Amino acid sequence: MKKITLLIALFATTISFAQTTLSAGDLVIVGLKGDSTDQYAFVLLKDITTGTVIHFTDNGWLASGSFRGGESISTFTADQFYSKGTLITVSGTTSDTRFSQGLNALATTGDQIIAYQGTATSPTFIFAIQSNSSTWQSDATNSQTSALPKGLINGVTAVAAGAGTGSDDEYDNIWYSGNTTGTAAEILAAVANNSMWTGNNNFQSYIDNVYTSDFTIRASLLSNSTNPKLDEFNIKTTNGKILINQGKIAAIYNLLGQKVNNKNLDGIYIVVINQGNSTKTFKVLL
Repeated sequence: MKKITLLIALFATTISFAQTTLSAGDLVIVGLKGDSTDQYAFVLLKDITTGTVIHFTDNGWLASGSFRGGESISTFTADQFYSKGTLITVSGTTSDTRFSQGLNALATTGDQIIAYQGTATSPTFIFAIQSNSSTWQSDATNSQTSALPKGLINGVTAVAAGAGTGSDDEYDNIWYSGNTTGTAAEILAAVANNSMWTGNNNFQSYIDNVYTSDFTIRASLLSNSTNPKLDEFNIKTTNGKILINQGKIAAIYNLLGQKVNNKNLDGIYIVVINQGNSTKTFKVLL
């Protein structure tokens, strides 16, 4: 009996600490507010499980390969499963128990927010934005500047959305103002494009007044398949489930040829759709 109890306890412990490992581009930061009540917002481009930990910091990245330090780290711990497209906003002096704290000293002379997993001394970068210029600096020489974090690519997995190319061409507040519906790849490309951002120096409202709902992330058809066009079925996903606006899903298979249920999906699947007297089969990347 003791052995069984111990195994159950170990199993429960393992589950409670399980988390989703994220890569560059698996989330996007969509807002930074330095005026009045500091605030930032991000959108998940990948489903995450309970216990997933993500760090956000306004520490700049040094050319030597480490954080400059001296500023804040806001740590988010998922209290439940969150599906791709979920929008999460946090204020500087937050009481949201999912966060260790907010970022309550975002500079009104421009700043950066860098998302990562791991530790500050060994981070895996996910996304980064900055508001002090429309280009990244070669080094973090003060609390408002930052080099581009290692492994991130400006215009792909990072965005510099300041007012101009100078180191002091800053906005106090910046927010993504583009489309909020698309595939994960489409949303990532749009958010990483600084022409899709708006900035000002007198924004007195909150970022969550700009974004009133989650983003809609559609499933992606693989580019090398001879499948029907995405718009033909308006394929989208929610909570790991494939949805279509016409026809009927007859079966879903993984790449091993095993039939799977339409829930908790993540990866590449073969989907068979019946429509009238015809059947169409194609690959979907969730």
